[in-house]
Amino acid sequence: PFVMQCLDGISRSKAKAILAGGGVRVNQKNVSQHDFELRPGMVVEISKHKPRTQFQSKFVKIVYEDAQIIVIEKNIGILSMASTQGQFCVKTILDDYFRKTRQKCTAHVVHRLDRDTSGVLIIAKTTEAAAHLQRQFAQRTTKKTYLAVTDGVPKLAAAKIDLPIGR
Repeated sequence: PFVMQCLDGISRSKAKAILAGGGVRVNQKNVSQHDFELRPGMVVEISKHKPRTQFQSKFVKIVYEDAQIIVIEKNIGILSMASTQGQFCVKTILDDYFRKTRQKCTAHVVHRLDRDTSGVLIIAKTTEAAAHLQRQFAQRTTKKTYLAVTDGVPKLAAAKIDLPIGR
């Protein structure tokens, strides 16, 4: 109803098409639910046109995003952060995404996964969020879980390996 009202009484089907097509953002996040509850103070942006940039990458999938953080699933074959200037990595992909979507932020990598490791990364979008997350990782208040693929069947049903990770 809000979209219909804002766009001078367009039809319900047109309003649903705008929602489904990514034409509604609430507090800088795309919303496609027709029954999304709006509250006072929320900033709503509506566009009749499809967004110019739909995020697509064979290396990165966005799992969650808000104004402070973005959570991505990193595929194997890409570094989390460049080791040399101009190197292709998750950070460069996200900084490009932020620029194309007109977000005034930068990717702050607060933890990493090796190039040949896939998994979920939490990336800060602000220096404040980066500092907060770095503190959590330093104090070990975050829980990280690793899943390993083995060659053959382990002799024990369960065991704990408490050694440094080697190559």
